[in-house]
Amino acid sequence: MVFSVALLFALVMSYQLSELLSPTENITIVKNPGQKDMQIIIKDDGTQRSWI
Repeated sequence: MVFSVALLFALVMSYQLSELLSPTENITIVKNPGQKDMQIIIKDDGTQRSWI
């Protein structure tokens, strides 16, 4: 169990996904760019907004 948690933590850190977990970071994610079901997710000042 401890090994699996450590492995997940290492993956998050290697892909620099810690920004997703930080309440102070501002990020923008585009899912399915250029497709009909494209979605833009913006996390700004701890508030998450989503556009479809």
